[in-house]
Amino acid sequence: MTEIDEPSAVKTKAPKARRNLVGIITGSALALADSVTAVSLSVADCNAETERLCTVAVKDGAGETEDAKSGTATADQTLADVPSATLPGGNPGNIAPVRLS
Repeated sequence: MTEIDEPSAVKTKAPKARRNLVGIITGSALALADSVTAVSLSVADCNAETERLCTVAVKDGAGETEDAKSGTATADQTLADVPSATLPGGNPGNIAPVRLS
């Protein structure tokens, strides 16, 4: 047996299996980081779209509420203007006319 006294003659490379394992772990970590980034961007896009849709719905809802109030006020005024309503076809069975006031 020969002894080696020089440190430069000693193998310093990691075994091939270990290098492969480090490469696989590094690749997996990069893929995971890429996936996390993609999911984060997707969630941010969804949140922005949800906020936009809610803003549009609130603005449209306010307009619809005003339209409903206006329609109700017009209907109330119309009912107040009509003193009574007679059913079409006369008054069968001596039914009293309906008073709307």
